[in-house]
Amino acid sequence: MAEETKTETRRRGPVARRFRGLGWTLLALVLLIIATLAGAFGVLQTGWGKGQIASLVSGALSGEDKTAEIAGIEGFLPFDMRIDRVRLGDPQGYWLEIDGARFHLVPSALLHLKVEIATVGAERVALNRLPPSAPMPEPPEPFTFPRLPELPKSLPVAVDVVRIFVDRLELGQPVIGQAAAFRIDGHARTDEVANRLSVDLRIDRVDQATADARLSLDADLAGGTLDLSLKANETGGLLAAVSERPEAGELHLDLGGKGPLADWRGRLALEAQHLASLETDLELGLADLPRIGIVGRLDVAPGVLPPDVEPLIGRTIDLTVRVQPTSRQRVELQALHLGAAGLGLEGQGNGDLAANTVEGRVTLEVP
Repeated sequence: MAEETKTETRRRGPVARRFRGLGWTLLALVLLIIATLAGAFGVLQTGWGKGQIASLVSGALSGEDKTAEIAGIEGFLPFDMRIDRVRLGDPQGYWLEIDGARFHLVPSALLHLKVEIATVGAERVALNRLPPSAPMPEPPEPFTFPRLPELPKSLPVAVDVVRIFVDRLELGQPVIGQAAAFRIDGHARTDEVANRLSVDLRIDRVDQATADARLSLDADLAGGTLDLSLKANETGGLLAAVSERPEAGELHLDLGGKGPLADWRGRLALEAQHLASLETDLELGLADLPRIGIVGRLDVAPGVLPPDVEPLIGRTIDLTVRVQPTSRQRVELQALHLGAAGLGLEGQGNGDLAANTVEGRVTLEVP
């Protein structure tokens, strides 16, 4: 009996030693990885390491007819960092300039499974012009309506972005018709269980006190509801510059609504002084395939429509449109109504995008 025990011990000895050796090897690998990460983290805090990051990112963003410059990375990477200078350009010069970019993530909040960003933004962003557009790819044949992604019931962790800012946003004349400078300030956060998101954003023109915008958004991810408010005003001639109509005056926009995303209802009021005004009710369905409905009235200012068109349709147009995709390649026009100067256009129909066919019924009433 004793001899059998000794024999079994001798058999298990080499196996146990192998497992112990494997365990020590795995432990050494883990320690090596930790040491490597710690070393890399330490290198990131040096001037040389930050310079290498700037060089790598600049190289990745540069290419044929594209230039990128990133300089002056400072701070405690990756939690609290500042970038003094970012430039993106092409043979015609820089089209985007960013000065004093800042990102501050609070590390201690991660211990509580929360992402807290104390500040993110820049002291100055200048969009001098729009970059050259890339050639549009050929659309897939046949066209299909995209399926909307299913929104999560909550975010993985709670998020609090205490401050979103751009102290000075400069837009060049080629962008909006005249040079203008704005300030952006806002914040975004979820509740503690990360199933409700709120965003508040404010934009003010700073070179002239003639434009402002306010955005307030409250999304209940668990309940699938959205409360939205957007108000904007412009009184300094931007509307005339963008529309290329010198008679255009002030612009006022008010968009608001609330309800479930599957059947969201809102209202849009838009006044473009001396051009037109629009008041419309909005119906949006954002479940699976998008659905849209518009019921409203457009009033056009005198002299805006061509002289041979205005007498025929007048300056007031009533509009109703409801469109509902029934599959990714079929769409139903549930309702169409146009009313102007006694004229009435009514229609319904459906289209098959795969077969490139449309069938329906249209009725025109004349006075």
